Amino acid sequence: MSRRDITPSIFARLERGTINMSKSKLFFGIATAVLRNTALGLASAILAANSIPSALAADAVNGKRLAERWCAACHVVALTQRQANADAPPFEEIARRPNFSEGGLATFLLDPHAKMPDMNLTRNEAGDIAAYVRTLK
Repeated sequence: MSRRDITPSIFARLERGTINMSKSKLFFGIATAVLRNTALGLASAILAANSIPSALAADAVNGKRLAERWCAACHVVALTQRQANADAPPFEEIARRPNFSEGGLATFLLDPHAKMPDMNLTRNEAGDIAAYVRTLK
């Protein structure tokens, strides 16, 4: 964006000679306009980010459903579950780990390791499961 886009009336009047303004006042006017436009742009971006539809957010309810379907054979995925593989940590334990993060768990689920089966989860499904695990903190 050029200075002319920000304050067109000042530059037009300056070029026509119909404005009597020192360079410092001109600079101050331009700087003020730039700051005002920047602040308005940031405010708009913040408001837009806060109004992202919840459909794009991870769904912990769906994550619980997926965990009960895919993970319960090895992990304790709910407090009401009675049996699981002793080698697989309960979801509640995973959630309480100091280094737990939803993003980290979702990434881990997308790249299964030797002890875990490849469930071919989508990114959304992995995110949903991670969101469910977070609720168990």
